[in-house]
Amino acid sequence: NGTLSPFQLDFYYHRAVNLIVKNNFDTGQIKVNGTYVNSGSTVSTHETKVLTLEADEPQTSSGTTYRWNDTEAPSNKSNWMRNKGASSITIGTMQSISPTMSYNDDNGSEYVANLRKICNVTFQNSFVGLSLRGTMMINGNTVTLPASAFEVIEGNTISASANYYQENGINYYFRRWEDNSTNYNRTITISQNSTATAYFEGIPSTGNRNLTYETVVGQPITLHWSEHPNSYVTKYAIWRKIKNGPAGSVIAEVNRGTTTFIDNDYSYVASNAPVTLQYDVMPYYSLESTYSHADWVTIGGEFLPKKSDNEKNKTGIPTSYEISSYPNPFNPTTTINYQLPKDGMVTIKVYDILGKEVATLVNQ
Repeated sequence: NGTLSPFQLDFYYHRAVNLIVKNNFDTGQIKVNGTYVNSGSTVSTHETKVLTLEADEPQTSSGTTYRWNDTEAPSNKSNWMRNKGASSITIGTMQSISPTMSYNDDNGSEYVANLRKICNVTFQNSFVGLSLRGTMMINGNTVTLPASAFEVIEGNTISASANYYQENGINYYFRRWEDNSTNYNRTITISQNSTATAYFEGIPSTGNRNLTYETVVGQPITLHWSEHPNSYVTKYAIWRKIKNGPAGSVIAEVNRGTTTFIDNDYSYVASNAPVTLQYDVMPYYSLESTYSHADWVTIGGEFLPKKSDNEKNKTGIPTSYEISSYPNPFNPTTTINYQLPKDGMVTIKVYDILGKEVATLVNQ
């Protein structure tokens, strides 16, 4: 009817909310409401507004790559944190979150996307005199080294197992890791780029030694062997011991190029031997000052008295007084031989290193 009825207008004011969005490594980008902004940017919105934040991956900063760890690794998962003053709370663990803005909680706060850095872990073997090579078990799989670095998200683990290696007649045995751990199995929690090194000791092999002996009864025991294939094996140690007796001792050392040794202390006996002997020819690896592990051969023998100018005359009677023992030095036993050119009283006594008499063996 041409008149206007009175009405009321209500105005509702929403307070402004200003916050900072950033990555935990400060640089890079974050997606805000579908648009990329630089890490550390201030975002202006208002209370009751739903703000959608999404962490971007992968991102690289100062040579380090970062990812949002939700399914990549079991530990140290990524999350969103809201920091305000001394207060810090977890907002969510999804890569994209949509919090509703609160003036009291969000104004002046930081929303931080905690991505996790990718650490590069390199594994290597260390053999004296050889370049890095061999194999290693990494996370249950055999890997030929050297290999590319393995990617591990910080705070997670990787397992390794050092493997035995053999090359050119040298057996390489694991001794320690770079952190001095002596367990060949190892699980490492990773926090940064790192290199794990397995250190080995080289021991010469006797696999192709072919140690044999001549079987001429009554003749000195003669050993033969094959030259070691590694030129850094520069000599051989000849060991002898009584079977099931003391540990044995080195009776000679010969240089590389020698593959025969004659033991003039014993003769070969084919059966019912008075003594059962064991011999070992140990190659010496000069690069690491190591000998091969024990690898004995067993031979029947008989002690062979040394000939001298005082050997028996034609009647079979000795021409001089003589006494000897074998082995000498001994531990724990020795055999003493003596001869007399004529009948007489015999006394044999044993003295210790201080000159004290400890035993009388013969007195008749």
